[in-house]
Amino acid sequence: MLAHSEIDREKKNKLMQTALAMYMSAIELDQNFFAAHYSLATSYANLGYWDLAISEMEIALKLNPSDVDTKKLLIEFRRQKANSM
Repeated sequence: MLAHSEIDREKKNKLMQTALAMYMSAIELDQNFFAAHYSLATSYANLGYWDLAISEMEIALKLNPSDVDTKKLLIEFRRQKANSM
């Protein structure tokens, strides 16, 4: 029998995979969908996929260059990537 924390981790992982698929599908429909790139980037970051998170956040920033939160998160993602090496 799985421990409670293992079940929670499995649920979280399954939800995250579903979210990633939804964001990717939205981007396939509209490559200029800022919110989908931003959300995909934050999802990748939550999983520790820093290169993918940075890449998606760079796209989001190109789509909305005046968004301060996007700029801040991109800096944070780059810092996290450097710290994980």
